[in-house]
Amino acid sequence: MSCNTTYTFTPGTYSGALAPAALTNDEPGTAIGLTVNPSPCTGFCGTYYSSKNATASAGIATCGAGTPGTPNDDVWFTFVASTSQQTITVRGGAGYNPVVQLFSDAGITPLNCVNATGAGLTETINATGLTPAATYYVRVYHETAGSSSTPTLGTTTAAAGAGDFSICVNEIVPPPANDDICGAVNLSVGTSCSATAGSTVNSTASAQAVCGGTADDDVWYSFTASTATDVITVQSGAGFNAHFQVWSSSDNTCTGTLTSVTCVNNTSTAGTETFTGTSFVPGNVYFIRIYHSASGTGTGAFTVCVTAAPPACIGNPTTPANGGTACEAVPVTLTWPAASGATSYNIVLDGGAPINQAGTSYNAGVLALGGHTWSVFPVNNAGAATGCNTWTFSVESQPVIGTISGPSALFTAQSGSFSETGGTGGTLQWQSATVTGGPYSNIATATGNPQNISFASPGTYYIVATRTVGGCTVVTSNELTVVVSVQGDTPCAPIALVVGSNWAILKCRCCD
Repeated sequence: MSCNTTYTFTPGTYSGALAPAALTNDEPGTAIGLTVNPSPCTGFCGTYYSSKNATASAGIATCGAGTPGTPNDDVWFTFVASTSQQTITVRGGAGYNPVVQLFSDAGITPLNCVNATGAGLTETINATGLTPAATYYVRVYHETAGSSSTPTLGTTTAAAGAGDFSICVNEIVPPPANDDICGAVNLSVGTSCSATAGSTVNSTASAQAVCGGTADDDVWYSFTASTATDVITVQSGAGFNAHFQVWSSSDNTCTGTLTSVTCVNNTSTAGTETFTGTSFVPGNVYFIRIYHSASGTGTGAFTVCVTAAPPACIGNPTTPANGGTACEAVPVTLTWPAASGATSYNIVLDGGAPINQAGTSYNAGVLALGGHTWSVFPVNNAGAATGCNTWTFSVESQPVIGTISGPSALFTAQSGSFSETGGTGGTLQWQSATVTGGPYSNIATATGNPQNISFASPGTYYIVATRTVGGCTVVTSNELTVVVSVQGDTPCAPIALVVGSNWAILKCRCCD
């Protein structure tokens, strides 16, 4: 009876059984050829046969199974091996207990024989070491005498059993090459996602600890970190719910001590899973384990990629400040704050070629008078930042300090007018000290010329003026000494002596 065939049964009185169908594969020489399937059989139409009315083949090697049975109804099949590993599956019909024997020739050289189950169950031979393109023979028979323990309709004896069974040969699909960590597929790290298609079909569970889900179908990938913030993206296919785990290795190999970095399963079937690193070590190797979150493989389909981005630009420089100044004839050192994730910096000065610096400063040397431009482009293994700001500064002439003058005596809280003569360039700043020769401190808001200066406390003060331009060396003036007194406490100093004929008068300047 063929699969998907329609039969019409008419009620009535009938006698006798139908005539048995003639066997064509009772001997090795008339064996039926089987097609090798590329994957395990899931449909069985066209795979049903019978050993009913078969006779024992003479001169055949005995089955080596623990219970070899009685091969008085054996039938024969052949197949041409497509790979070195093939699976032979025989499903017994009701009451049929199949014994299956594999030969490398027409019944002389046995390779395997199984009789591990029972009536109505399945026997399987997983044959290995076969020679592709070579022909192999399969012998099938019912374990006990006759062809089945279930009589055919219209009979009452087991010897007249139906003898039905199904047989299928398929390739043994080996696990993928990256089934274990030491077979991990290496992924390149790019600035955009270059997806690598993967599958967990036929994969097996690995020995590493599971961080979540059911890792009975995991496959492995590896990558060499480009930046601390590399991004891993796994896109699940239809019918697949990706769960992935990232591992570091003590020696960057699959045999090193592994440490779980993260475990990711934030979406569901056909979703996108991502992880952005925070502490990947550039140059170190990391391993990615991917599996279907539920048991089994689902459809097994997914893609994976690892990307990295250049660091971000810097907002503002340190020195010179944007729009600031530097000094003539003095080497200019450009400095800037560190950019997160940067391993070096490209400096572009006045539109020239990029100059790579490992640190956050660059000695530009002595620059010409006038305006200058510069930019900093942070760099990592993913490349250099783009579109960063251009800053400006100007180199100005060295300042010239003049001569300062002003009162030598003041009362507390009394302002005295101090001035500088002959100075040019830069910014003028008045300073004071309580010890001759300094150290001097800036007098708050005292940058004018002339400049009113007062002191709140009595004492002797030493006044200087300075001029600076950008990073230039401070140019300091001559020093003035100013005695500050409390009003009314200090006698007037004599200023004139008028001599009469017989008297003298000491004339004083009033102290109020």
